[in-house]
Amino acid sequence: MKKRTILTILLLIVLIIILTLSIIFIIKLKEKIDIKLKKEKEEAELVEIFQDATKYSIFLEDDADVHKLKDEILNINGVISAEFISKEDALEIMKERFKDNNNLLEGYEGENNVFPNSYIVQIELNSIDDINSKYFGKFINEFEKIEGVQKVTSSYETYINIYENYGIEKFKKFLEEVEEKTT
Repeated sequence: MKKRTILTILLLIVLIIILTLSIIFIIKLKEKIDIKLKKEKEEAELVEIFQDATKYSIFLEDDADVHKLKDEILNINGVISAEFISKEDALEIMKERFKDNNNLLEGYEGENNVFPNSYIVQIELNSIDDINSKYFGKFINEFEKIEGVQKVTSSYETYINIYENYGIEKFKKFLEEVEEKTT
């Protein structure tokens, strides 16, 4: 009987140890899953922020066929939109931005308008891996090859630099400040 009691106690101790180890394993596994989910959420948020913030300005030559150019731009793999901005619209946008010094742009209407027609282009980001200079740079190269394109600019280098050097929170704050200043 005594032997049986000792075996029962030993069995209970082994079960308690196994149960404790199982609980510790489950807790550690949950922590790893939570960390992974948090990282995935942050990555998805970052992709969304870059998706919304990163746009290309494609300035056109005066004699460019704007409809043909739009088709060529939209046919580039990864481009999701191309919004046309006429010379006149560009002048009005600048007048709005400089409304406190509106006289700076007097006399630029009609034939004196110095602003080119342009497209504001947005690209598709599929994952965190797309947020790099090589991915963004390939679009500039593609846009510059199109006949009738005068110049291509983008804010992606500034955004990547801020994100890589200061992290997502400061990057979001920067974008909020830019939005406040431009609206």
